[in-house]
Amino acid sequence: MAPEDQAPPNNQQDQQAAGGGCAGVGVVTYAEAAERLLDNGYEPLPIRPGTKRPPILQWTTLPIDAAQIARWIRQYPDHGVGLRTGRLVAVDIDVEDPDIAHAAGRLVQARFGATLMRVGRWPKRLFLYRAATPFPGFSVHKCDLLALGQQLVGFGIHPDTGKPYHWPLGDTPLDVALEDLPAVDEGACRGLLAELAQLHPGPEPRARKARKGGQGPGAPSQTRDGFGRVTDGRDGWLSAIAFHAVHDALDASDPLDAAAIADVAWSRFEETTNLERQKQDEQERYGPEDAARKVADKLRLLRDGRLPSRAQEQVEAPDMPAAHPAEEARAKLDAVLADACARVEDWHAGKALGAAPQIGVKATVGLGKSSAARRRLIPLRQRLETAGAPSRLLILTPSLALADETADAWREAGERVAVLRGYQAKHRTLRRPMCANLPAVQAAMEAGEDVQTTACLSASGDRCARLEGCLKQTNRTEVAEADVIIAAYDALFTGFAIQPDSIGLIVIDEGCWQRAHEALAGLAVETFAYEHLSVQTRSRKPEGFDAAADLHALRVRAAAAFEASGEGPLR
Repeated sequence: MAPEDQAPPNNQQDQQAAGGGCAGVGVVTYAEAAERLLDNGYEPLPIRPGTKRPPILQWTTLPIDAAQIARWIRQYPDHGVGLRTGRLVAVDIDVEDPDIAHAAGRLVQARFGATLMRVGRWPKRLFLYRAATPFPGFSVHKCDLLALGQQLVGFGIHPDTGKPYHWPLGDTPLDVALEDLPAVDEGACRGLLAELAQLHPGPEPRARKARKGGQGPGAPSQTRDGFGRVTDGRDGWLSAIAFHAVHDALDASDPLDAAAIADVAWSRFEETTNLERQKQDEQERYGPEDAARKVADKLRLLRDGRLPSRAQEQVEAPDMPAAHPAEEARAKLDAVLADACARVEDWHAGKALGAAPQIGVKATVGLGKSSAARRRLIPLRQRLETAGAPSRLLILTPSLALADETADAWREAGERVAVLRGYQAKHRTLRRPMCANLPAVQAAMEAGEDVQTTACLSASGDRCARLEGCLKQTNRTEVAEADVIIAAYDALFTGFAIQPDSIGLIVIDEGCWQRAHEALAGLAVETFAYEHLSVQTRSRKPEGFDAAADLHALRVRAAAAFEASGEGPLR
């Protein structure tokens, strides 16, 4: 295995898997690779095409042996290939700054040794190692340690780039057995991530001086869209890519072929940049010739002895909090969940006064939080029901797809479950909208009216012509009869087809709702409070106007806070 600094840059374009068995295949499939990976000591999982997720439930704990793999090959032959971590450990550098990503990669291999490196979307990269004793994963800033109960995509199509994951150092897990990977332990991994965290500037970046002679470390930052693609600062981004492409060739001791280096630079730029807009102040769009020009500039600086180095200074690592062994951590998680359930039960029994308890549980990945929660929540629901208290469980997940997966697990546990689907959502198996009269739904929403009592069935007796056999109405009935209701986070703001006083507990799975984040540009503190409110006030209901007034008051307070904070991060 060659270290990262000896990577042949042309391998960035190589979509052929090493190892002979899959030679000549553009995208390695599960049927082609799974048995060989198992022979090499790995635990291969099928991955849904174009995603990063397995199509199976309880994949974190299912035994993966030859019989299981044979079944999955029959079921998912064309799927991508994931590698379950546990004995396999991965250091995932989830950094979009190429200078930091490169420095992080050098540090990883300096500490743990040369190993396999996988790239999905450059400059992010992931390194594989081996743990003698499995331990839970953890994260620091933009660096993740994937370990017990997690997985990574080894072969398949990256959902953002639309191109195959690749192994730019040549070897892949098809070539190198798990036992031949460098060994690490939990303490060393925590120390490494502490060092890696110091490379990332965090909320208050360390000043980095721009270097004369080309785009390298210290390059200006870029603005990215919701898909992580660079939208502003694209010229500087292309220059940074060309800078690293030239250094990759130098580190590999390859001939400085300008055309080959430009091909690498353009491929990286194309995968990571929004190319739909024209260049600033020009009518043309970016093309391969721009990458060739940037590479030519870097090579000229190299010949003149003025191309900067990409080495970064070493930093001191901070102390990391001590971690619990996996079994001890699971026991602690179970105790926390038991205490939470007891508090909820006491509140419903009137033993605790005041507002309902609001309890947050923070636990690392790989501990089986969802299954541990089910083991505690099912008896809680049954006790509440026996006591005559509100007993239904409302469980909220980041997406409807995750809601379906969550519902499957609760059904397997014997619970009566329903997934709340919106009018515009698609039926899970029929793959058509839940409502067959979406224009009426849209009109009701734009008017600020309740969809069910206007577009579906009004108080005056008017009925939608498609009400009979409506998938949405069937879903409302299923939700009304279920003991456990699963929904996407969106339902918090759109309402439920159930009586609120029948809910005994609301569980919000995960602490962040990525889809609710929207990047906005062009806002000014001076005018923030008076920007146009996109609140529908055509409804005759007074609460619509009250909500608009509340929102305006909140924006005035926010604008005052922004102004008081001054420039930089909010304080």
